[in-house]
Amino acid sequence: MPSGETLLKFTDYPFAYSFIAIMSGIMGFSIGENQLVFLGIAGAFGTFLTIIDPLGGLLRRNTKNIIHKTYEKKGKLKSLEEEYKISALKSKSITYEIEKIIGLFYFVLIIILFMVVVSTPTVFYEKLIIYDNNNEPICSDLCFKTGYLTLSGIALIILGIKATGFWKEIDEKIEIAGFHQIAINDDNATQTSVESMTRAVEQNDWALARLWCDKIRDEIKYKKGKRELIIKSADLVYSPLHKETIDFENKLNQSPPLGRYSSFVHDEWDKIKLYSHQSIIDDSELRHRIDSFYNLMYDYNEQRGTTNKEIEKIINKHVSNEFGGNISRVGYEVRIDNVNNGVDLIGCVLAKIHPLNVNEKKGTMSSLDLTTNNQVNRIDTPQGSQKFDNVWPTIISDVHANPEVQKIQRMYSELKIENSKLRKIYSEKIGMQWNV
Repeated sequence: MPSGETLLKFTDYPFAYSFIAIMSGIMGFSIGENQLVFLGIAGAFGTFLTIIDPLGGLLRRNTKNIIHKTYEKKGKLKSLEEEYKISALKSKSITYEIEKIIGLFYFVLIIILFMVVVSTPTVFYEKLIIYDNNNEPICSDLCFKTGYLTLSGIALIILGIKATGFWKEIDEKIEIAGFHQIAINDDNATQTSVESMTRAVEQNDWALARLWCDKIRDEIKYKKGKRELIIKSADLVYSPLHKETIDFENKLNQSPPLGRYSSFVHDEWDKIKLYSHQSIIDDSELRHRIDSFYNLMYDYNEQRGTTNKEIEKIINKHVSNEFGGNISRVGYEVRIDNVNNGVDLIGCVLAKIHPLNVNEKKGTMSSLDLTTNNQVNRIDTPQGSQKFDNVWPTIISDVHANPEVQKIQRMYSELKIENSKLRKIYSEKIGMQWNV
């Protein structure tokens, strides 16, 4: 288990027991005869170091000051980059690296203390002399001192080299850990890369973390994360809406002029709203524009029923005045190539087209069906045709002067213009994914 993953760190307790053992020897304290006292003092000292962490706090403060001075020398104001680096000092990965340095420092301190003890005549040093079976030292006093000091010196050199390496590496690791926190909060970095770098940092695999760091820098530079978001947006939002605008445009080309105002489908937008994927549209102006477009469509779909009924009332009123009676429905049939075809009078009046001219081949009126009190009265030509022709221009004039008709015509024009603009935007958004 690596140091720093539990409260009882492996760096503090060995140092505490070694330090107390050496100091006890210097003072002539017999550990063998006072084991409980030794364990109590050493354990308490180790716990104190673990909780207070004096060296760790000192090292962090020193590193924090170095980071701050580095940015001051560059003439930069306090930035997020600096804050993230300072914040990284308390991260799990950097804490582990700091504790490696502290553990090494503890070992160096113990060796130095040991060398001091060996260099001076103390009770502790006398206990380090090894005797043979005749209770005679196996070598001279100088021999022992030279041997202990030589081994200790070699250990110090090795630890010094190791410490220098650790100290040089810590700056780079802090930079990587700080950048990792920047990457987590940057939308331009892709989620996959950030997750991979997170695993490398948490496992203290700094070589791999550096590779991911370089890759994410390029992603941020080229805004690959946002492009990835655009692809998701295209898949979840723009693609279905683009399809819906195409269907919308196809229907716009069909009606009116040869049909009454019919309703438009908005299933794809309803799905997006239901599952809240519209939040992916990070352009608030575009989102407002889409909302306005579909709100207008909802209003239009409600208005079309009212308008169609209003047009039907105008037709029935003028035909009633011309033919007499209270007519509730007018049916018009045209004969083309000896076949009778029903004509939608509401569509004809909106398009300002005479019912006989709806088809490419000009036809003749075969019958005019007038419904009064659920009774159908069929009026044949030529009298019916003449009377209807007399009243038809007035019907067209009144219909197009009607406020309800004018209102839906304005709605229709606005929808047609806005749909064309939105369709272009959707195409551009979808096309951006090919540049990723």
